[in-house]
Amino acid sequence: MSTRQSSRLKTKGKAPVKYEEDSDHDYDVTMDEPSSSSGTPQKAPNKRKRKAASPAVAGPSSLKREEGASTSATTLVGVKNEDERPAKRVRGKRGILQQLAEMPLELLFEIFGKLDPIDLLNLSRTTKALRSILMRRSSADIWREALTNIDDLPPCPPDLNEAQWANLLFGKNCYFCGRNTPAVNQTYAWQARVRGCFKCVLAEFSISQQHTLARSIFELIPSFTVRYGQGRRSDRGVHYHGATYHEFVETEKRLTNLEERKKWVDEQTLIKEELVKHAAECEKWLGKRQEARAEELEEMRSQRKLILRRRIEELGFSSTLVDLAFQNREFWAATCITSVLKKDITDRVWAGAEEQVKGVMQVFRLKHAREEHNHHLQNRIKVFQKAYDAFVETQSREVTVIPIADLFLVPEIKEFLLSEPIADPMDKESLDELLENIPEYTEEWVRNSKQVLVDLMKPEAAALGLESVDESSLDLAIAVFKCISCRNADYIVSTSRALAHACATADKHRYRRTEAYPDLDLRLFVTVTDKTPWNFEGSCFQFRGATALKGMQLLKKLDMDPATTTAATMDELDLIFEKTGSTGVGRTMATWRGVMRDECADPSSYVQCDEKTTIAVRERFDEMMIRETATAPGWEKAFGCAHCTEFKGRSGSLLVHLNDKHQIENAKDEDVWIHPDHPVSRLTLEYYKRPGLTFAFVT
Repeated sequence: MSTRQSSRLKTKGKAPVKYEEDSDHDYDVTMDEPSSSSGTPQKAPNKRKRKAASPAVAGPSSLKREEGASTSATTLVGVKNEDERPAKRVRGKRGILQQLAEMPLELLFEIFGKLDPIDLLNLSRTTKALRSILMRRSSADIWREALTNIDDLPPCPPDLNEAQWANLLFGKNCYFCGRNTPAVNQTYAWQARVRGCFKCVLAEFSISQQHTLARSIFELIPSFTVRYGQGRRSDRGVHYHGATYHEFVETEKRLTNLEERKKWVDEQTLIKEELVKHAAECEKWLGKRQEARAEELEEMRSQRKLILRRRIEELGFSSTLVDLAFQNREFWAATCITSVLKKDITDRVWAGAEEQVKGVMQVFRLKHAREEHNHHLQNRIKVFQKAYDAFVETQSREVTVIPIADLFLVPEIKEFLLSEPIADPMDKESLDELLENIPEYTEEWVRNSKQVLVDLMKPEAAALGLESVDESSLDLAIAVFKCISCRNADYIVSTSRALAHACATADKHRYRRTEAYPDLDLRLFVTVTDKTPWNFEGSCFQFRGATALKGMQLLKKLDMDPATTTAATMDELDLIFEKTGSTGVGRTMATWRGVMRDECADPSSYVQCDEKTTIAVRERFDEMMIRETATAPGWEKAFGCAHCTEFKGRSGSLLVHLNDKHQIENAKDEDVWIHPDHPVSRLTLEYYKRPGLTFAFVT
């Protein structure tokens, strides 16, 4: 070892040593002896560098060279002669690592022994000289000492040398395709001493089921397990090494002697036991290493987050705003934030990302201001809703009251609820004064709502024979609408029912409020109260043109004018019609609304019943209606007490309430209030006759 320097000087000027070409992939790590007999990497002799000719020379110039040197010439415009070429100036042929290879071996070995195995792997791939030093068998002690620098590392297996073992543990290239992949994406098959891309490893371990080998022999093949979260669901389970499987198949065919076969199985069993034991140690070590690395990265991220917080606060943002931003996923998903956290936040890094981070924080400042605004506005809305409900309870049931969401859109009300400072509670006296104006707001709302219904009728005015359509046209018998949100869309919705219809103010956009309500304050109001403005953006009602045409035909058949006959007039007459030519068994009776609703027959197929039949059918209608109102779910809140506002429920409970609260034993129609939005069921009465059975039902 002490003659290292003199040996190098003796070889100076001799032909350079020819090293083996480096391997194509990382997995081909060997420990070959150097080609030099002296055991020392040889240095290539120095060569005199060519000096380029001056470009200022107008013609070719001759330079005296050593024997065998060629002349070069360059023209003024840079055109080369065929027989002459300019001299090239070579740079970087001797790098810094070249000097490292010329250091004394004792010092090199001392330095290399302090490095991690991954550092030795990287050094062995830099120059041929360093590869010659590190890949010789005499350098095994360097690798062993470097491996001891890793805590709790499993021992090197006997079928690998130290360099191969280090490459298996710390290398980054796939053993099969050579692709460089991060360590977290590597798939290890410890029993076969390989690692690589999941796809490549799975292709090598392609055997999952077999029928050729006995199960006891099949289990001796090196394997790896695909667990939950790796690959596809069909890939999960144990996979066996394909090459070893085919080798075992051939070996089993060749071993016909039972003793030789048993000996071979015993040997493979011992080998598999060692492989399994060593693989378990490797998996345990790898798990601890990954956990330690995760903790290290988390600690690094925490430190960088603290620096990022300090930098943001220096921009003028409050600590409260920074806390809210740090608690939001959208903040950490911002491109500028993720890029900043990937490296140490130095002054140079921060200078490049400062403006982008400032823009992100400005967005969160506006978002925080909006959240504060919504929080205080939500409290005001709840107080306003309680005051509105209390006002409605003081009104008679027959009085129409503007819906709460439409009341919010009244400029005076909205301005009062949004008045600054919004964090302060509302003035109760001012609120009571505004609520006293609800009757005025209601009149304007009813007028505007009826105009909406009038606009729906206008396109059908010519077909219905109406010269003009105004607010008075809504009282006509042919003014019928339908709700496109109800399950019972075939019900006829009159004007009075349309104004009180529940669907018209129900929040049908709760799953897409962002698109439905561009007004942020209205969106919050709808979220808190679960009520929308009446027929918001025309989302509830449509005019039933076909039904109105049938009503016009029916009225003309009765010698009545469709342009002047109102629904109240038809209800007062309460005519009953019978359907003729019915294919069903039995009879079908209908009111005037039932005739209009029948989409399968024209009004000409109905005839007016005589007085006796009309009275009998009316009684049957009333009987069926009483039964339905007592049991049907749609009537749970349809009835109310006409003398107070305390009761709302079914008819049976209402009779008890009238008797107990108002001492009314025999209730009359004037004692009962029916909600205007209840479904009109007196439409059609159908009688069905079967042998020994006669029944009827209302539709």
